[in-house]
Amino acid sequence: MRMTAECVPCLLRRTLYEARLVDRSKEDEVMAAALEIMAAGFRDDPSSAGLASEVHRSTYRILGTDDPYVGYKRMATDEARAVLPLARSLINDSDDPLETAVLISIVGNVLEYGIEGALSDPGQLESRFREVYSEGLGASDLPSIRERLKPGSSVVFFTDNCGELIFDGLLLEVLRGMGVNLTLVVKGAPILTDATMDDAVEAGLDGIADRVLTTGSDHVGFEPETFSEELVRAIEHSDLVISKGMANYEAFTETDISPVAFLLRTKCDPVARSAGFERDLNVAFMR
Repeated sequence: MRMTAECVPCLLRRTLYEARLVDRSKEDEVMAAALEIMAAGFRDDPSSAGLASEVHRSTYRILGTDDPYVGYKRMATDEARAVLPLARSLINDSDDPLETAVLISIVGNVLEYGIEGALSDPGQLESRFREVYSEGLGASDLPSIRERLKPGSSVVFFTDNCGELIFDGLLLEVLRGMGVNLTLVVKGAPILTDATMDDAVEAGLDGIADRVLTTGSDHVGFEPETFSEELVRAIEHSDLVISKGMANYEAFTETDISPVAFLLRTKCDPVARSAGFERDLNVAFMR
């Protein structure tokens, strides 16, 4: 997805949020650097994920941190675990465990900080979970997705935020119960609140997936150039790629990888317009 004018203030707000998480005395330096990068790159019709990666890397260097969200990521995981019994009971009591698990995985996508449409504090999760879950799926290609999930089929699952991994695990359990072979993909290094290998292991997902691979970098979403040969082969031989969250959606739209099932909440207008939906919907769709 290409960056739009609306992406600019959103990215700047996120950058300021990071500076205030780590060192407020450096917020002017952080913002000046971000403005320079964006002024130089915005007129070149950049990818939204690509330019965001440059800005966040600059911010982290100035702040002298590899992971400004490390504290929030821990809290988000703890809060998600507190809601896990409720989420699991919803799946166990469902007439369609796959649909319910897909919805719960999408609901977990609200576990993000520093952007509109997400949480401002992890303590809000349970009430927000109930509210967003009650909305159901605003758009669904679940029949087409289900067709790709035959026993013995191969699925590559691109994760998003750290806390929502706990809810993704429930969907992975349902997929394993359907006889699907699973490759889980996490970030190669910390960026935003995205899940890394350590996060996946800590959440126990290495015990559910057949293998866990990384994107090979800290790029927002991902950049295919950093994929390992093993990941490239996994994608080429997959029956379905599942993409969680908006940043992965933005990155996948810059590739010819298909078929991809996108599971996300449309938390901003540019992504909602690009995907063809209204804002603030839980959507599961194929491209």
